[in-house]
Amino acid sequence: MDIITQATLGAGIGELFLGRKIGNKGTLYGMMLGALPDMDVPLSMLFNDATGLLIRRGFSHSIAFALLAGVLFAVMWRRLPLTRELSIWRMLAFSILTLLAHITLDAFNPLGVQLFAPFSPERISFRSLDMVDPALTLCLLVGVGAAIFMRKRNPKSHRFAIMALVVAAVYVAASQGIKVKVEDAFIEAMEKHHITCDRYTTVPYGAGVSQWMCMALDGDELIMAPFSQIDFEEPFTRFQRDSALLAQVPDPLGYALKWVSNGYFTISHSANGQLEFYNVLCDSQGMRPTTDGTAPTAFYYILSPNDGESFETGYHERIQE
Repeated sequence: MDIITQATLGAGIGELFLGRKIGNKGTLYGMMLGALPDMDVPLSMLFNDATGLLIRRGFSHSIAFALLAGVLFAVMWRRLPLTRELSIWRMLAFSILTLLAHITLDAFNPLGVQLFAPFSPERISFRSLDMVDPALTLCLLVGVGAAIFMRKRNPKSHRFAIMALVVAAVYVAASQGIKVKVEDAFIEAMEKHHITCDRYTTVPYGAGVSQWMCMALDGDELIMAPFSQIDFEEPFTRFQRDSALLAQVPDPLGYALKWVSNGYFTISHSANGQLEFYNVLCDSQGMRPTTDGTAPTAFYYILSPNDGESFETGYHERIQE
């Protein structure tokens, strides 16, 4: 999720554990700790593009990191004058839960997290929240903001933060329920049109969980349909993945692209001899009409054959009707 949502989530947990003890500084500590796992973003900039892809959502988004960093921060908090008198167990619970909350929330969007790193590189992703969800962010901002604003006027102001955390948890759980309904409708539509596939998935796009993209892999073909069009006479758009072209991209970049997209990609030649790689799992705008037809996503990677380390990014602007 975006850094604002994660920092506000951390601030809410800080308010819950520390707000009544040390005031706004507890909220600030939660905000800082809630954003900590996303240190992988600036860290990835120190490496080549391929390594940067592999670092993102890696060890800093694992259970092992939450436990190790949680213990270290709990010990550090106990050395600060403001939190010295607080129980080590309170500080330990606050630190570990704040980090785990960040990691868990990120597991609900399409990019997922390496939950079991460094022991396994598998990405865990429930794919029911977009990378940016204004409804979830607003809920947390309002609740935490109210708790801070009302602190001096109402000794029970922390309940606003609790309510925000509960509503956010219900929203995340509801996104899974919506996903199940979307996938059931997708399966029914594929059966109606006599479409078979090797595997399928659904991901939200746009703002909130109101829009969904359904996609399936059938051999070297990618089949896509917006959920809003699932009942149309011809709801499906087919793309050739041309996955053999990825052999022109050496590792580690070739491996990183396949791994991050989990196979849900297309790749094609561009007019200037380069390659265009579309990762349809991690685009928030859905299919995009172009002057040459329809692209599977708005964003794409521009790859140079035989370059296994770097890429550029491209973007299809909306065509004005």
